[in-house]
Amino acid sequence: MSRFEVVIRAKENFNLAGGQIGLAWVKAHAGNP
Repeated sequence: MSRFEVVIRAKENFNLAGGQIGLAWVKAHAGNP
């Protein structure tokens, strides 16, 4: 695996984790409908 591929994969994983954290934050602060 090239260095470039590693960077892309790391970014994808980071964005995925950030999206999940953001979703949890919105749910927590919006309250359950």
